[in-house]
Amino acid sequence: MDRYIERCWRIIQRVATKPDLEITVVHSCLGHFMKNVKVNASKILGKKQ
Repeated sequence: MDRYIERCWRIIQRVATKPDLEITVVHSCLGHFMKNVKVNASKILGKKQ
């Protein structure tokens, strides 16, 4: 995970190497991210969705 974050940081800072740009960048839209947060929080808190 640390290597992935470091690679993303290089891309954001515009100092990425060619291999950095050839690998897929994992992303998620905010709506899907928030849905997953809600589902996981519900599991932890024991409440229905």
